[in-house]
Amino acid sequence: MDFEAVDTGKTVELRVKDYGAGIPEDVRDRIFEEGFSTSGSTGLGLFIIKKLVERYGGKLTCENDTDGAVFIVELPKG
Repeated sequence: MDFEAVDTGKTVELRVKDYGAGIPEDVRDRIFEEGFSTSGSTGLGLFIIKKLVERYGGKLTCENDTDGAVFIVELPKG
């Protein structure tokens, strides 16, 4: 895993990259839903993180990279 913090001016982005298979297109829109899981887990982890980030005025997104997935936490500065 790689971690990168990027100052974009009004926000700070924390990028968390893994080197796995990525997130399939057909489920990418659902991974932050409460209870959604493809592995038999509770499906609460990403849901809780997204709610916490949103509570602080930020947003959480995911995109595939050439060799894995990148989760982006964007939080306002100050």
